[in-house]
Amino acid sequence: MALAFAAPISGGASAEASRLRTFRPDIQGLRAVAIILVVFGHAGAPLLGGVDLSFVISGFIMTSQLDREQERSGKISFGKFYARRARRLLPMATLVTLVTVLATWLIMPLKLRTVAWDAICTALSVINYRLAGQGTDYVHLHTNASPLQHAWSLSVEEQFYLLWPLLLLGALALGIKLGRRRLVAGILLAVVVVGSLGLSIVLTKLNQPLAYFGFQTRAWELGIGALVAICAKRLSQLPLWVAAAMSWVGLMFLLVTVVLVHRTTELPGYAVGGPVLGGALVIIGGCANPKYGVEWVLGRALPNFIGQLSYSWYLWHWPFFVLTPVALGMDLGLSGKVKLIVLTFVLSICTYFWIEKPFREHPNLKSLVAKPWRGLVMGVTFIATTVAACTAVLTLTVPSGTKLTTPVSYVNPVLLASLVEQG
Repeated sequence: MALAFAAPISGGASAEASRLRTFRPDIQGLRAVAIILVVFGHAGAPLLGGVDLSFVISGFIMTSQLDREQERSGKISFGKFYARRARRLLPMATLVTLVTVLATWLIMPLKLRTVAWDAICTALSVINYRLAGQGTDYVHLHTNASPLQHAWSLSVEEQFYLLWPLLLLGALALGIKLGRRRLVAGILLAVVVVGSLGLSIVLTKLNQPLAYFGFQTRAWELGIGALVAICAKRLSQLPLWVAAAMSWVGLMFLLVTVVLVHRTTELPGYAVGGPVLGGALVIIGGCANPKYGVEWVLGRALPNFIGQLSYSWYLWHWPFFVLTPVALGMDLGLSGKVKLIVLTFVLSICTYFWIEKPFREHPNLKSLVAKPWRGLVMGVTFIATTVAACTAVLTLTVPSGTKLTTPVSYVNPVLLASLVEQG
């Protein structure tokens, strides 16, 4: 859910190849669908599959960027790739993580040490395995959830960003020697997809938390998106009416399956196949740029705007959903959840324009990618800041279970509740 937008390179002078674009409004709108499913699902609506959809989108976008660079320059610069990721992802992630730790100290200090460890694992992109080791039940939400629990999906994506470019480079190098670059990469992806999906199905029965949070059981979802990116040039040659129909079928299939998958379904396993395949069909159909595909709806201004905010909104919404009921000492109810959805959406607008977008687009920061080592140093600095701050918290705080005095002692929950009701 977190990547800047790019689509596969267009090669050749044919009309079909010219359909490929470097910006896909339909996928930007698809990101809006994913974040709405996630936020409203976490608010209690019977909706699942938003994260699975975002995995497909991320796999497609990342592989498209790498494929375009390799096509243009004949090589892949890992330094530039990871510098772009650092500039795009880490400023907002660091801000939200540290604010969440601070809010935890103010609101539920007895969980401060646990959340500080969660923050360290979030910064190091391994919180998914921490949650799996704890046997966390992510689907059945409860009051003991960590305010950083949602960062598991970001860790899965980061692990994919770390491993897939290396595998892709090897596949592309071998493919160039064989004259079948994309074929070799596609075969490798197919192996990853089949193996990961099979492991997901088996492990869902044996160890559901590990199946839910593990990279090895989620790689196939990102791999599906990556496989579409590898095949995008050929997919752009689809007849326009076929491409348009595929995109609409994909959207309908996606929307139907995310409603049918309910909280008693064992996840991930087979159940996430609906949003994954539905999202893949939407992306496949859009490769040919049909005039009357789903881009006619998803490419409009509002879905694209929400898609732009999806990363910030994803980061902010979950800490608010976890911490606000504790701060108020009351269940939020439908009205309170709606207010939090609106509040976090507004907050995501502010941080997108004040933090996320400036870091990504400010001219003075272009050198972070032009000279990749600078971007990498910046990324390491953000990670080290979170780790150092949370290590200090672990060093200075007393063990869990000890009564702490914090500024929350001076907050009147009844007053806060009345303000929310008046809000």
